[in-house]
This record gives sequence, structure tokens and C-alpha cells, in this order.
Amino acid sequence: MNFISKSVGGSTMNKKIAISDYCHVELTDNSQDFILLFSGANTTKGKFNYYKSFSSLNVNKIYLNCRPEDYYHKGVPGVGECLNTTLNFLKNMIGSEGNVYTFGCSMGGYGALVYGSLLNAEMILAFGASTPLTSEFINENRASHIKIWNDLAPSVLGSKAKKFIFYGDSTFNDLASYSIFSQSNNVVSELYMMAAHALVVPLSQRVKFDTLFCEFKDGKRRDLSEWFHRYELTEIDRDLIRNELDAEEGSLPEHAACHPVNAYILACRKKQQGYLEEAANLYFKSLETGFNLRSIKRLFDMNLSLDDTKKLFVLIQRNIGRNILASLDYSEKSDLHEIYQSLFKKLEQANKTMKIERDNIEGYFDRFDGKKIYGWCCNHDLENTSVLIDLANGTRVESIADNFRPDLQKSQKNNGYCGFSQQYDVYSPGAIDFESLNIISVSESQTTLPLLRSGD
Repeated sequence: MNFISKSVGGSTMNKKIAISDYCHVELTDNSQDFILLFSGANTTKGKFNYYKSFSSLNVNKIYLNCRPEDYYHKGVPGVGECLNTTLNFLKNMIGSEGNVYTFGCSMGGYGALVYGSLLNAEMILAFGASTPLTSEFINENRASHIKIWNDLAPSVLGSKAKKFIFYGDSTFNDLASYSIFSQSNNVVSELYMMAAHALVVPLSQRVKFDTLFCEFKDGKRRDLSEWFHRYELTEIDRDLIRNELDAEEGSLPEHAACHPVNAYILACRKKQQGYLEEAANLYFKSLETGFNLRSIKRLFDMNLSLDDTKKLFVLIQRNIGRNILASLDYSEKSDLHEIYQSLFKKLEQANKTMKIERDNIEGYFDRFDGKKIYGWCCNHDLENTSVLIDLANGTRVESIADNFRPDLQKSQKNNGYCGFSQQYDVYSPGAIDFESLNIISVSESQTTLPLLRSGD
């Protein structure tokens, strides 16, 4: 492969070059710096992650992709037939004058760490970077990929490159990868609560990636704590992770707290062994400790009693109130919504949703969707009624139950004008505790009535 220069006929100019379906280069005459942008697994051939996000950044850009089963270990197709030849091509293109930066998520985050370390990058910014040892995405030739990683690990973990490596805590892959990469030389690495594996998805809703990159590059930012809350692995967590990676049987001491993902792993093992009740208890434990969508899915697929169905429903509500929706990716939000609605219908059909009717006042507290609290309340002696909402943090908000709802009109509830929806900021994790949330109807005659939660 010939070196592609930015100099053409003695003058400089910008150039866009399609090296192959797995490598696209954009050179500029205004910078000597290069940023290598690594696409994640299953990115379509001929497409590249972050292309639009970094289009206006005034540095030389090299967009890279690879076949998912290659894991960037076999180089980049059309650039080099192996890792070493690909690295040589990149070294020739970059030259010796500029700085190198790398960026990627998941498999792309791993590529950013490997190539950035071997190219002596000035900075590596990686999200959800997973090793072949921990990855859930390597199905072919796993043993050979692990061997390659074991050979590369000393160079990657010990490189002098400045490394910023961040993880969500939704999968065992992320917990285990964090426990490995956080031991790197010259690293800032953090694990964030209730954040997706594809951390770039919720992050993209908060900041532009080119802006974020520049803030890290210029030393104006060192972590993502502005948007996410950090989780510190306990020694119990670390022991369970080591046991799982070593394929050893782990156990959770009675009453011991651990990360919800670790509780999920132990629950799955119990389920495989046929201990369904113990498995269900551990799945519930994972949700009481924090949030784990996989535990919710496993419980949803089990033949739960009505009491356990209600318990799962309330736990989902509680987690929604802890800012979880803002941290999930699109498919996870959809899965959670479908499960929530299905549980609600099951409880409703079993007459387990709680309707309050006393004297002249009746109503429901229906649900909280992460943005608003919904319900209805009517006092048959009044045109409308106020609703006071007591929150677990000691504050009280007031809403007027006068919103029109066709279903309430059909049920002859104040001609339909008795619904309420109260905006609530979910960006205050833990502010809403559904176990203590209280909603009260207040009439002019001072008659008050608690409106219990649907599902209680």
C-alpha cells in the first residue's frame, strides 16, 4: 500500500480518500494531528461510526472498521492483511510530526486501546472497551483471540498513552473489562451506574462527540461525572468477577450486597441448576440493589405469582424514578416499556390495581414514566379538585386534576375533566421512592383521601 501524502504538486489541499470498505481517510492541510475513529461490532460494511460527529473537527481523520469476528486483531481489510501491516500503513500515513488520538466504543473501544497503545498515541478515549476474555460478542475462534489479547496485554496496559476508559454497569462484560483496564498505566477509568454498554448512546443525547473529545484533549475534562454517577466495585464484586472469569463456582454470602449484575450471574447459575425459587430471589435481589434489565426479563419470563408480579412492577417503577430511562439505549427503553405495560395489564385483569373510592372522592395514581406522574381524581361535589403529591425527599407538589381524558369521560367521571399529570425531574436519582410516595386529594371542605398506587 502506497503512502498517501497531503502534498500534491507542491501545494497542500484537503483530501477524502476511500482506502477500502473498512477504511476512509480525510486529510486536512491545517493540522498535523490524526484521530483514529474505530467503529463498533456489526457496523455495516462501507459505513463508519462517528462520521457525522467528527466531520467538522479540523484534524486529519481515519475512520476504521473491521469484520466482527476479526476484533481488530487481523488488521483492517484493504489496509493490511494483519495487525502489523495495518500498523505500518498507519505509521507511514501519520508520519512523525503530529500527535495521534484514538476514539471508539465497545469493540471499537478495544481497537482504540490496542492501536493507540501500539502507535504511542497522545490520548485514547474509549467507552465500553471489552477484551476478548470478557466479550459477549466473540463467538468464532474465541480461544485464539484470547491468546492474542494475552500477548498484547502487557503493551496495552503498560503503554504510556494517556487513557480515558469509561463503562456503563449494565453487563458483566463491562464490569469485568473495567476491572482489567482500570489497572492500566496512566489511566482514568470509571464505572457508571445504570448506564448502557453502548455508553455513547445516552452520552450522545448530552454532548457532541467532537466537543467531548476536545475537552479531554485540552485537559478541560477528566471524566463523565457531569452526567453519570460512579459505582465503586466492592471486594465481593471483584471476587465474584474473578471467579466467573476463572470458571469457578462463586457464591454470595447471606445478606451481602453486591453489584446487580453479579447477583444476576449467580441467579442464572441457580436457574440452570433447576433451583428456580432461589434464582427468582437472586433476580429480585439484583433489582433491590440497583437496576438490571436482564433480571427483569428473566423474571418476566418466569411463572410468577401475582404477589411477585406486583413486586416486579413496583421495582420497575422505583427504578424508573431513579433516572434509569435517561441512561438506557433505544432498544432497552422499548423492552422495559413493553414489560411494564404487560405487567400492568396482568395486575389490572387480576383486580390487583388499587382503586380508591370513599364518600364523594375517587381516583387513581396510575404511573410514573420517568418524566411525569399520572393519575386522576374527582370530587363529585366539586368541579375539580387539587392533588397534593408528597415526595420521598420531603417536598410536596400540587396539581389540579382537570385534564381531559376520553376514558374518564366514557366512565362518567366529571365529564372526563379530572386527570392530572405532574412534571417531575428524573435527573435527581433516588428522589422518588415509590414505597413512600403519597398522593392526596384535597377538596374545599378539607376532605382528604390518599390515592394509593396502581398495583398496591
